[in-house]
Amino acid sequence: MQLNEELIESHIIYRGRVVTLRIDTVRLPSGRTARREIVEHRGAVAIVPLLNPETVLLIRQYRQAVGEALLEIPAGTLEPDEPPDRCARRELEEETGYAARQLRKLFSQYLAPGYSQEVLHVYLAESLQPTRQHLDEDELT
Repeated sequence: MQLNEELIESHIIYRGRVVTLRIDTVRLPSGRTARREIVEHRGAVAIVPLLNPETVLLIRQYRQAVGEALLEIPAGTLEPDEPPDRCARRELEEETGYAARQLRKLFSQYLAPGYSQEVLHVYLAESLQPTRQHLDEDELT
C-alpha cells in the first residue's frame, strides 16, 4: 500500500511572526484529491531543568490561546538558523534566570503532524547556576 500523497498545489494564506498557514491540494493514492490545512513553524525547544534530582523548575506563564496562566517547563521558538541546543540554553536563561552546565537532548518529535511540521526538541538541564532572568518583551511569567 502506498503511504504518500502527491502535492498538486500549495497556497500560503497567512504569513505571521510565529506561523505561516497554507492550503495544500494533494492527490491521494486512490487518485482522488484532498485539501490539507498546514501550519508551518520554525520549531521549538522545551527544557526540563533539574534544581536537584527530585526538583524540576517550572514557570507560570499566561497563554492567550487557552486564556489562563499555566505551570510549564521552560520552552521557546527557534530563531532562524538557530541550533536547538543553543535555543534551549537561551530560553532556559531568559525564562528562569538559570544556566545549565549540563544540557542533554532527550528526544525530538513532531507536535501535531496531522496539520503541522513543527518539531519540538526536548532537553534535560542539570547543574543549574543562577544568572539573570531576562524575558522577551511579550512574555508574562
